[in-house]
Amino acid sequence: MNALILVGGYGTRLRPLTLTTPKPLINFCNKPILEHQIYHLANCGVQNIILAIAYKPSDITGFVKKLEQKYNVNIIFSIEEEPLGTGGPIKLAEHILNQYENFFVFNSDIICAFPLLEMMEFHKENNSTLTMLVKEVEDPRAFGVVITEDKKIIKFEEKPKNPKSSLINAGIYIFNKKILDYIPKEYCSLEKEIFPKVAEDKMLYFFKLTKFWADIGKPLDFLKGQALYLEDLNEKVEEKDEKAFSDRLLIRNSIVNEKDGIGTVTERSTSISDTNTNLSNIKNLFVSFKTLEELKTFDKDKDMFFKQLLIHTEIQGNVLISSKTIIKKNCVLGDNVVLGDNVIIGEGCRIKNSCVMNNSVISSYAYIENSIIGSKSRVGNWSRIEGMCVLGENVILKPELFVNNAIILPFKEVSNSIYDRGTIIM
Repeated sequence: MNALILVGGYGTRLRPLTLTTPKPLINFCNKPILEHQIYHLANCGVQNIILAIAYKPSDITGFVKKLEQKYNVNIIFSIEEEPLGTGGPIKLAEHILNQYENFFVFNSDIICAFPLLEMMEFHKENNSTLTMLVKEVEDPRAFGVVITEDKKIIKFEEKPKNPKSSLINAGIYIFNKKILDYIPKEYCSLEKEIFPKVAEDKMLYFFKLTKFWADIGKPLDFLKGQALYLEDLNEKVEEKDEKAFSDRLLIRNSIVNEKDGIGTVTERSTSISDTNTNLSNIKNLFVSFKTLEELKTFDKDKDMFFKQLLIHTEIQGNVLISSKTIIKKNCVLGDNVVLGDNVIIGEGCRIKNSCVMNNSVISSYAYIENSIIGSKSRVGNWSRIEGMCVLGENVILKPELFVNNAIILPFKEVSNSIYDRGTIIM
């Protein structure tokens, strides 16, 4: 099998993070978004992956070389000399794609349960020309809405004001190579130009995703997607799917409320159901690793690591940290917190519904809520950050500041509190 990932966008919705790092390389739950996608493609047998690149190609090509060996895949680069939309890059790679009868196409900012094998089976059973992954959502107005009949999509509406369906385009497709004939050799949009034509010709099938899905292209959605991802890991705990953790280079420690009279479950092979406790009372601390060797080394001493950490740290909900995260005494973390490689959390910090990216320092007694802290940033002690703040790379906040709903561009030093919501520090 073959696949193409559309990584050509500028990531404008995820600025300021994407001002210094291409969106596919932004860390999501301690792995670049692109690595999540490559992992799932490799896991279902895809051997050749084409990356359609337009923005900062050297950054992406340099990074993914190490992923080829890690996941035993062949990664091919198709570089656009000028932007080609979402359809043009597929036509540009036609000479590679037409070697395969069917191939996957991914949007670059989609995170989900990736039911790729099931989707391909459906595609082949129905002799489909194009199969689209769809997801039911509460408010579909910001997405491409699909109108269905039986197994097919009969109409495609891009971001309608009055949607006639709650099913949306989930950004993952399987193309038969016949679809290449629909795409011109120029800038074009799959969503606005190609899909409506294929639907009109009654060749557009849909496969419904029942598990989690998120478009993480905006900061608010990034944190929502993070919560869904961690909750999906929690469900794998309940399903006793321990292989899912080792495959993703994770170890978990499940913490049971004290009122249940039970401490922690640290063994990856332990079934939580054996504790006879209410699963809703369980909080999970996940630890991520870069390599299998790192995981195996850590595995030998994990009991002592968790014991020492949890003496002074309170976990409230799902939390993911790196094996290289340093957390000092008397911190409260969660729900929905991710801490990256070489992040240092000072004494007495409170962090919830937030992400702190690699090599950042959160000084003592800081409070962070509903925010994303970019890599290599430093938050001063006794600072309070809330209201969907996004700090770019290498931002310095001086001590004792209050920052509310602000965007701070990379390499800025902030010395005064920010009270006005929506402020952008340039």
